[in-house]
Amino acid sequence: MIKRLIQTSLIGILLIFSNCEERRIGFEYIVISKTPVNFEEINSVYDDYNSADPGNFLEDHLQIYFSSNRDNSGESFDIIKFDIYLSFEQGNGNLFLDSYRRAYIMPDIVNSELSNEFGPYLYIKGTDKTLVFASDRNGDLNIYFYDFSQSFLDSIPDLNTNSNEAYATVHTAASMYFCSDRDGDYDIYETDNFLNDYSINNIINVSELNSNQDDKCPYIKNNLMLFASDRDGGFGGFDLWYSVFNGTTWDEPINFGERINTEYDEYRPILIETDTEKYLNDMMVFSSNRPRGKGGFDLYYVGISNSLGYN
Repeated sequence: MIKRLIQTSLIGILLIFSNCEERRIGFEYIVISKTPVNFEEINSVYDDYNSADPGNFLEDHLQIYFSSNRDNSGESFDIIKFDIYLSFEQGNGNLFLDSYRRAYIMPDIVNSELSNEFGPYLYIKGTDKTLVFASDRNGDLNIYFYDFSQSFLDSIPDLNTNSNEAYATVHTAASMYFCSDRDGDYDIYETDNFLNDYSINNIINVSELNSNQDDKCPYIKNNLMLFASDRDGGFGGFDLWYSVFNGTTWDEPINFGERINTEYDEYRPILIETDTEKYLNDMMVFSSNRPRGKGGFDLYYVGISNSLGYN
């Protein structure tokens, strides 16, 4: 079990109590750091990236899945899992994080030998939980899904091609998004939510999100789309961008800015919604190969506004 002080901003709605010569100050709300923080509790000297949506904070606890090549000495990537716990001491304003690697081994049919598994995504429908991910076990990246309750793995044949398909994410009960280089550069596509009715009828290039460069790693929470792109207007390499669904189409993508992006690569952003009774912003987790990490790509977290228009 590792414990350290998270780098946070703690907000100044202060509870000040006067008692003659003594004053005690407490902190009522938490603001997650607006500057990216290395998630060093779960990073390694190898590459750690492509985290999955763990859901929202549940009593300050979440489970996070991500891809790492640590178990293969830097060779192939597997999907691994950590538990994260947050605790806040109101009296002194300290926010602590505990993490440990859960004694849980992903099934062999998920992490195949010598191949790479990327972009895990958890889809929960009622009591059923499905892990969606990409793997190059058959050559190019294809999208697969694993049903935890049935211990069943399969690909999505009507979605996969001889090109690369990866990073599936669900928007509504009827729609799912993913990225592919089937038309040359990587673009973001919309299709039917295969996980809802196990059929694919239409695949549409989402032109309002795409550019003439690579647009990858889509992730959706409510009506907010996060993705990575090396398009013009960035700060170098792949940057993180976002777009809000206005009910009909996606708004013009906006760069998260130089506070989050660097001249290096930022990949696979996900959004974790926080408890609004404790936190004044949400948490975005992403991966980057920026300097001063633990090695290769590391996972980072940063606070972003919960009023971007996606709730």
